[in-house]
Amino acid sequence: MKLLLILIGLVPSFDQVITHFSNYWVGFVSRLCSHFGLPALIDRRPKDTFFSPFGIDNGKQTMVWSIISAAIGFGTIFLAYWLLHDQIDAENLKQEVQKLYPLTVKDYLAVSLVITLVNPIMEEFFWRGYIFRKYHARYGGGFWLGIFFAIHHIIIFAKWFEPLPLAIASFGLAAVGVFFNFLYSKTNNIYACWACHAFADVAIILIGWKLLF
Repeated sequence: MKLLLILIGLVPSFDQVITHFSNYWVGFVSRLCSHFGLPALIDRRPKDTFFSPFGIDNGKQTMVWSIISAAIGFGTIFLAYWLLHDQIDAENLKQEVQKLYPLTVKDYLAVSLVITLVNPIMEEFFWRGYIFRKYHARYGGGFWLGIFFAIHHIIIFAKWFEPLPLAIASFGLAAVGVFFNFLYSKTNNIYACWACHAFADVAIILIGWKLLF
C-alpha cells in the first residue's frame, strides 16, 4: 500500500512532464484524468470519494478559515515575489511560457481562468480530499504529502530560479502542502484549502502579467 501511495503521489509530477513536452492544454487534460480518474479507479466507494471532500459540517468555521487562508495565500505570494523578484529571469520565463501556449492576452486570460477556477479544486480534491483524507492517519500524518506537493511544483519552477531561491521555494512549497493538510483537518472539507490555493494563484497570475506583458 505504501508503494501504491508513493506512485499516486508522483502522478501529478508525471503530468507536469507531459505538459512540458507537449503544451498547456494537453497537460491540463492529463491532470484532469489523473486527479479525478485515479481516485475513482482505486476507491471501491466512488460516491464517498467524490462527495465527502465537499461536505460542510460547520459552515461558520469553514467560512472563517477560508477567508483567513485566502488572505494568507494571496499575501504570501506577493511577499515571496518582493523578496525574490531579482532572482526571476523574465526573458527565460517568457520563453518557457511560449513553449506551453501562445503568449497573447487572449491565451493568457484563458489559461488564467483555468488556473484560478479549475486547477485549485482539482489539486485540492486529489491531495487533500482524497489522499490526505483517506491515508494520513496511517502514513506519516500527512507530512510526506508536503514533499510530493513540492516535487509536483518544482518541475514547473526549476527553470525560473537560480539554485538557492529554488531550494527556498521548494521548502516553502512543502510547508504549504502541510499547511493545506492542516486546513483540511480543521474544516473537514476542501473549501479553505481551495481558497488559499486559488488566491495564491490569483497573485501569481497578476505577477505573471507584470513580468510577461
